[in-house]
Amino acid sequence: MPRFQYRAVDAGDHVVEASIEADDRDTALTRLRGEGLLPLRLDLIGYADGKSRLTHLRRWLSHFDPDAKRLPPAAITVFVRELSMLLDAGIGADRALLIIARSTEQSVLAQLATDLRQRVRTGDSLADALDQDPGHFDAVFRATVRAGEGGSALTDTLARLASWREQRERMLAAFKSALIYPCFLITAALLSFLVLLLFVVPQFEALFQQTGAEVSLFTGALLTVSAFLRSYLAVIVVLALALWLFARRRLPSWAGLAARLPIFRGFARKVAIERTLSIMAVLFASRMPVPAALELAAEAAGYSGLSSSLRQAAARIREGSRLSDSLRQTGYLPELVIEMISVGEDAGSLQEILERLSDRLRADVEQGLRRLIAVIEPVLIVLTGILVASIILTLLSAIASVHALVF
Repeated sequence: MPRFQYRAVDAGDHVVEASIEADDRDTALTRLRGEGLLPLRLDLIGYADGKSRLTHLRRWLSHFDPDAKRLPPAAITVFVRELSMLLDAGIGADRALLIIARSTEQSVLAQLATDLRQRVRTGDSLADALDQDPGHFDAVFRATVRAGEGGSALTDTLARLASWREQRERMLAAFKSALIYPCFLITAALLSFLVLLLFVVPQFEALFQQTGAEVSLFTGALLTVSAFLRSYLAVIVVLALALWLFARRRLPSWAGLAARLPIFRGFARKVAIERTLSIMAVLFASRMPVPAALELAAEAAGYSGLSSSLRQAAARIREGSRLSDSLRQTGYLPELVIEMISVGEDAGSLQEILERLSDRLRADVEQGLRRLIAVIEPVLIVLTGILVASIILTLLSAIASVHALVF
């Protein structure tokens, strides 16, 4: 039987942490509420036979930095999930934020919940309170919450936003995990080159000078690069760090940069479409008008071509066009996606269709990522081997020349 780790608040607003066995998550929540507890968190941690199965949420929490001035995205996701669970239990926003502020071990999150609570107590809606903290809650998030409040669907909207953020973070975690080995190969190759150029090549340079042996063009270039690195290594490191900091602040996102590379273009486009369809489902569930939902989805797309197409479609819808027809005229989305959206419009199940499409695309993206990494890894290994072998063969050739000259 599954075992769940829970964190809940009792009738006296005290935080309780323990585990419970239940057939499924809904059964566990029902039992906890029947015992007078208000669940804040419920994670599957294993089974009665002892097999461990940690959730992504627990892994994210292990990476939180309580001293950071700004909460990481995963911490905001946990906050949204806890808030939605408390509101779903019938607790008002005021008390829910107070419970979160008291129960969290992160001082930054406690301060965030306290600040939001103070704004709510002065008469602000939750959306208005969130508007004053754009550093933690982006425009898409705030507008979705506002639409959920206006449509009397705040609890459901927060739960959907939490699920959407969790899906994004799972995909990002999978992407980072898949890149670990390729990054290791690149790092190992760079370190090998640096060791050769900074410590091995200089030994041969002294030998060539002593013997007066002539060196080949490639060997001479190798000696020049080695001398340059030894002379300006500190400057190169400082410039590299400065460039990295500049790129983080001024250049487009890594997804945007990857989308411009031919090898990643199709993959990045599919990721952007999946993200757009999933956020559109959340926005429609919050009862937001279609044109406004498309405008916000354009901001969340993270892909300039798709964002432009969504804004064009929003303009056509305001003129009276259907969603599917407007998207088809942009020529950006696959025809299958357009046809499915058209079916959803006709059947009155657009939100469900968008959720199914995003699930299908997400599975395709994950499979495509595995295939892409499977191709990149052997290519990197071969390239690294060729470059290292070229340097070594060049040095061996130079040694042979020196040996022939001396003997």
